[in-house]
Amino acid sequence: MPSSRTMSVAPVLSMQDLATFPVQQLGTAFTAGPWQLTLSNLVRGADAAAQIAAASDQNDAPADGIDYLLFQVDATNAGSESIWIDFDDFAVVGSSGIVRRSLELLPPEPILQGTVEPGQSISGLVPGAVEGDDAAPAILFDSRLLTGTWADAAIATAADGAFPSSAFQPVAVNEIGADPAAPAATNETIVTADWQIELLQAVFGQDVYELSDFRTQAVGDSDPSYIPLWAAVQVQVTNNRPGSAVSHLPVTAFSLSYSDGEEMLDVSRLTPPIPDISGDYLPGATRTGWAAFERPADFAGSVVRFQPYRTDADVRYLTWGDGTAPTNSQSTAAQSETTPVPPGETFASGTTVTTNEADVNLRAEPSTSADIVETIALGTTLTITGDPVEADGYTWYPVEDPATGNTGFMAANFLRVAG
Repeated sequence: MPSSRTMSVAPVLSMQDLATFPVQQLGTAFTAGPWQLTLSNLVRGADAAAQIAAASDQNDAPADGIDYLLFQVDATNAGSESIWIDFDDFAVVGSSGIVRRSLELLPPEPILQGTVEPGQSISGLVPGAVEGDDAAPAILFDSRLLTGTWADAAIATAADGAFPSSAFQPVAVNEIGADPAAPAATNETIVTADWQIELLQAVFGQDVYELSDFRTQAVGDSDPSYIPLWAAVQVQVTNNRPGSAVSHLPVTAFSLSYSDGEEMLDVSRLTPPIPDISGDYLPGATRTGWAAFERPADFAGSVVRFQPYRTDADVRYLTWGDGTAPTNSQSTAAQSETTPVPPGETFASGTTVTTNEADVNLRAEPSTSADIVETIALGTTLTITGDPVEADGYTWYPVEDPATGNTGFMAANFLRVAG
């Protein structure tokens, strides 16, 4: 079945305290890992929007209340190996706490994109977006190919700019939507230790087509018979964690649900209407966005499951209708949330392993409720540092991330021997 799938983006900022990034200034050269970078010629507002619109007829106009940015990056590879740099390596964050990546925008020529050999340089333009009333946002450089934080930097867009901070106080956890038989209805707020979630509306079929961009529309144009199966939910999400570290909400956080609360697998995820709800959030940051699915032809239900990561124990449910969901004919006690399938491999201390899924949580203790130390991308190399621990239905291994020096515990289900 044809589908347009939203690609998972490695949450390179997840659980990082952006306030600890060294703050640089526009027009001033600085070192970022192997790079020597200078950001300059910042354009904002109508001028930036006009240049971005002229670059491609696929570029949307800025949403209400949003300003586009456009700036030049001069980059020299001061390292000893060739490195790729891309306009996707940059993001913008303002006082709202929303980290905005403009992945859907094609910048004007010359585009910052290419492999740079040692001692060589590249120049190009990078687009961005921020709330129109934010006078002094920060630009973030966090290479999506250089793991860890050693190459990360924040660049102030005002002479007296400082990194945005928040005095957000978390809201108390509630039990709304904790039972799949009693999902949260529209405008009821789910509160977990990590997130506040509110379903605003759902749209279907041709309405999803009209709200989506060219990627999803191309899928419908190739076979219009699939359009009636489309559903999209608009939700408001707030990062409910304390502190000042970024949390990443993955594109897979929302899924269709069976009546027993299990995720309905093999469901195509459509590229959602803009803005996509997934992304990086500072504490207290709130955004409204979309998740979209192509429902199975025989699907009869209205329940959506919310579980950002597979090891998150606090799973919640919301509904756009009467709360009905199809029966799960494959459900068994062995497949329940509390008794996951056991891992197929065991690892000795000192073994080098890699993660076999994207967005895997490294936790401070061997527990699904323990603090998240870091969120690990697919294929990240880790080192086993001790013996396994059985807890919460998982086998947990103590590991170290050599790229960051972070240590913690990871469920064995998400690990395999490297090589």
